[in-house]
Amino acid sequence: NQEVYDLPEATDKISQGPSQANSEDVAEKISVPVPKLDYLMEMSGELTVLRNTLVKTLEVLEENNSQSRETEIFSDTLEELQKVSSLIQGGLSDVRKVSLQTVTRPLKRIIRDVSKTMDKEINFNIYNESIDVDTAIGKILSNTLVHLVRNGVDHGLETRDERLKAGKPVEGDFKIEFEEDEENIHCRIIDDGKGINCEVLKNKAIEKGIASREELDLMPQSMIFALIFHSGFSTAAEVTDISGRGVGMDMVRSSVEDIGGKIQIQSELGVGTTFHLILPKPKSVMIIKSLLLKIKEETYTIPIDDISEVLLVDDLSRDMIIELEGVNVIKHHGVLIPLVDISEFWEQGQTVNIHKDECAIVIVRHGDYQFGIVASEIFDIEEVVVKKLNSCLSKIPSFSGASFVANGEVSLILNIEGLAKEMALVGEHAIRKHEDQMAMEESTVNNNYEEYILCDFMNKKGYAVELDKIVRLEEFSKSRVEFSGRNALVRYDNSFLKLLFTEKVLGFTSSSFSDYLNTNECINVAVVDVEGQKYGLVVEQIKDISLSYGPLDSIAVNSEDFKGVTFIEQKAITVLDVEVLVRKYNTLDPGQLEDDSNPALLLAS
Repeated sequence: NQEVYDLPEATDKISQGPSQANSEDVAEKISVPVPKLDYLMEMSGELTVLRNTLVKTLEVLEENNSQSRETEIFSDTLEELQKVSSLIQGGLSDVRKVSLQTVTRPLKRIIRDVSKTMDKEINFNIYNESIDVDTAIGKILSNTLVHLVRNGVDHGLETRDERLKAGKPVEGDFKIEFEEDEENIHCRIIDDGKGINCEVLKNKAIEKGIASREELDLMPQSMIFALIFHSGFSTAAEVTDISGRGVGMDMVRSSVEDIGGKIQIQSELGVGTTFHLILPKPKSVMIIKSLLLKIKEETYTIPIDDISEVLLVDDLSRDMIIELEGVNVIKHHGVLIPLVDISEFWEQGQTVNIHKDECAIVIVRHGDYQFGIVASEIFDIEEVVVKKLNSCLSKIPSFSGASFVANGEVSLILNIEGLAKEMALVGEHAIRKHEDQMAMEESTVNNNYEEYILCDFMNKKGYAVELDKIVRLEEFSKSRVEFSGRNALVRYDNSFLKLLFTEKVLGFTSSSFSDYLNTNECINVAVVDVEGQKYGLVVEQIKDISLSYGPLDSIAVNSEDFKGVTFIEQKAITVLDVEVLVRKYNTLDPGQLEDDSNPALLLAS
């Protein structure tokens, strides 16, 4: 059967008769096959590819003749094209959405039937089911929730007698909560049952030959819980009509992971269990911000969301890179991170000599683990449109798609999870890596540490911002800076980012931001998020990410602008209070940030 969507509120007054014309307009619906919507989405993606090409052309024109009237018109037209393209993509995305009520409606009947069959009393509630989601997510949830609800009622909730003995109410509490943010749909299946017994899972895993006792003892609790997703894995004493066959849970994991989602399990023995499904929202067109890099002679793309850090080997001490059991590893932030040379793994001939060649290390993350990809050269960050691979290449787990980059080349997009599995960086190797990390942490005097971004100002040095406060690190050319009133802005993620001339707010300089721009072609910016609003902290130099194992001494500072002083590599570092800086910036008088000689400010005012 061909899947279709109904498009509501389409009216046709011309076809109505005289009597009908005076009555209320009747909303009509038409059925649209999904392949037609997919084709329109693909075409809107082509618009983005063309826009990226035009952006590169505009940059060349601005360099050659920045004052040209035609160039200004070109820039304005390109901006309008972006708005129209975004509206088309957003509209197509809305057409595909369905209400979660259509997904959850059968669950109430399932709970009622299962509770009667098992003679259990259940208080079942669903929260926020009015959210609209893409049909792909709706399909995943409609299948996975049936398995999770059945298993939750059977394995999770106790019988009446068991609950009374445990001092719990006879009626078990079972609920499903939905929530959405900008990127994901969250679904939590929560019960107040007996929880998951890790020892039972370990014994069953040993019985089925999944892992040895030694390996299981090294696994973190999250990996122990994840054993229930193995095919054929079941702890039920007997098979019933409800569950116990060992099928279903592996299908739950595979269907969620197929769309790039994750399942997290939290459980406490005797208290209850929570399954947390994190499902990424499908975009009308799969456009991702990615880092382009060269590995030997090939260009590859890595999604920015998968990248932790990029390190230039020239800036590192060679002592940081060591060889363990034939594998190069880097000691970074107190953790041993394995390094992989993709060209060697794919047998592309000559490999990168990390000890001699000029190269970089891209540290990527997969779940709780990290590994470094050795790159011959780092290019730039670009928004790319993901193209599906043909049936032959789509079976290679290391790739999630392909894209045309700015120079017209085709670049394969690396799938970090698939690459980790293909290169045996998960499974048994991951267990060994976890053991190495535990040994590293045990050798550290104090495992409680904070991560900081170290930065310098023009007139002051030795400052830092807490890493968890920073969303991204950016570099903007001064030509991108615009003024609106007293606010300096740059266009950023389809919106405007307020720039804080941090040195001025802190009182380190009497110069204005305009003076600073006159002497700097580019500005370094740490993007922070304060109460849902993004701000850009302008600093002279962003130096490194470092750890501090010592306490933060707030007595050593005499200003509310700073959280305190800590020691990093035997140097006293002053930590900025981001929230205070933003609040101070928003309350300063306009004249305190810019002088009256700024023509851009006078014009904007």
